Amino acid sequence: MPCHLAFAVSFEQLQRAIVKLNERGIDRSGFGGKLATERSVIGWMPSAQIYFRDPGRHSLEFISILPETPNAGFVGSYSDWIKLNQR
Repeated sequence: MPCHLAFAVSFEQLQRAIVKLNERGIDRSGFGGKLATERSVIGWMPSAQIYFRDPGRHSLEFISILPETPNAGFVGSYSDWIKLNQR
């Protein structure tokens, strides 16, 4: 039965992992399960993350806690999170 595993990483490690996944042609998804080209953000933590599947179809996640103030109403892309927090 497939399971979900999350790995806490630094923000820099998260970015490097995304590059490596891209180089290997591994599909990535955001918090809602849709294919993603960038990190997704869950605002209540707040955290940035990326999800992907291993060969056994387990869901794997690299997650990094963000320094900004939590926003419980936000779930979206990292670029939208940055725009929101620049106001």
